[in-house]
Amino acid sequence: MRTRIVSIIVALAGLLSLATAQDHASMPFSLLLRAERTTFEVGSPIMVELTTINNSGKPLRLGKTNPGTEYQIEVQDEQGQPIAQTPLYKELQNPGYVLRSTSLVLKPHESSKETFDVARFFELNTPGQYSIQVQRLIPRQLGTGVVKSNTVMVTVGPSTQ
Repeated sequence: MRTRIVSIIVALAGLLSLATAQDHASMPFSLLLRAERTTFEVGSPIMVELTTINNSGKPLRLGKTNPGTEYQIEVQDEQGQPIAQTPLYKELQNPGYVLRSTSLVLKPHESSKETFDVARFFELNTPGQYSIQVQRLIPRQLGTGVVKSNTVMVTVGPSTQ
């Protein structure tokens, strides 16, 4: 009986991961998030790398101003509570003007990587474990909705200084 339950759980997990992969493949692009490492000190930069992959068969033009403007970033604590945004992130999410307006064109199935500091955008000055996920709006010419990245977990520990 126990073996059968384990087999069912493994089968369901496989189907879930397959469904997720199919969902990403049907989107015009996908986002893959990776933390530079899993443990950081309070007050230190929390660097993440975001890879954007063009899943479509045609060139994809995306705005490229600032990660705090281009992406909606969600950071939560261990209890799933949202972490306070910094004044900088709030301003970038609702800009009155654009300082730099460029774009990135990805050829079909091409990817681009971008690295940024999540601690510039969120108040991560309390030790604990945090989840980070990034999402981006689908450009109007390709439809509607958002593309979400995977979620990464990081631990912020006390400073050793």
